[in-house]
This record gives sequence, structure tokens and C-alpha cells, in this order.
Amino acid sequence: MEIQFYKVQLKKRFPLRISRGVKGDSYNVFIRIVNQGIEGWGEAAPGKNEDADTPEKVVAELQRLIATDIEGCSIYEIEARARAMKIAPCAYAGLDIALWDWTAKKANLPLYQLLGYPLPQHPTSMTLGIRR
Repeated sequence: MEIQFYKVQLKKRFPLRISRGVKGDSYNVFIRIVNQGIEGWGEAAPGKNEDADTPEKVVAELQRLIATDIEGCSIYEIEARARAMKIAPCAYAGLDIALWDWTAKKANLPLYQLLGYPLPQHPTSMTLGIRR
């Protein structure tokens, strides 16, 4: 299994103004997993409250987990290991997304079908900014 990290600057069309302040551009970490000729992608957004507030810290957290030899482990085993190691959840989320994306692609199914869910019909979340 090959795992790669990409630091990507996300440019917002309009700065997001919420109660905690204004947020313009940000950097996220995209995670690419390649195994058996199939690739899966995930995305991790750094989190201030999780001691992984920069892309570099997100990558360091994931490298710490990967160093425990996760090859051949199930997604659930990797999650349990991440929890036991107190890996920042914002970092682990990106790896988890990539693992599920890879699993769905290997099964040649959309993820919602792999998980046994109906096709989503409505947005699942929405953030509203504060306009001045």
C-alpha cells in the first residue's frame, strides 16, 4: 500500500464570516492511497482543538499511525488503533475517507451502496456566513 499526502490551498470565492471570525483561504491535506492498482482519496482539514492545527501536524499524526504497519488491517482495526494512539480525529478522518473510497472502488460500487444506504436526496450540512 502506498500512501501520499498533498498540501492544497483552498481558495474561497468569498471569505467565510462566522462568530469565531473571518476565514479566507485555508490549507487542507489530501490523502491518496494506492493498492492493487486502485486509488482512494480522502481530505483532512487541520483542527485547532485537536492539536493538529496545521497541514504539517496532520501529516505527522498520520505518519505516526502509518508507522505502526497498518498494511493488511481492516478499516475498523485502523480506527481502533488511531483511537488508542490518540491520533487527532481531524487527521484520521482524511485517512478514513481514503480507505472507504478505496474499498468502494475495489467493490465497484458507490460508497453509499457499499454501506447499504439509499442515494442521498438532500444536502447533509450547510454553513451560513454572516454578511455585513
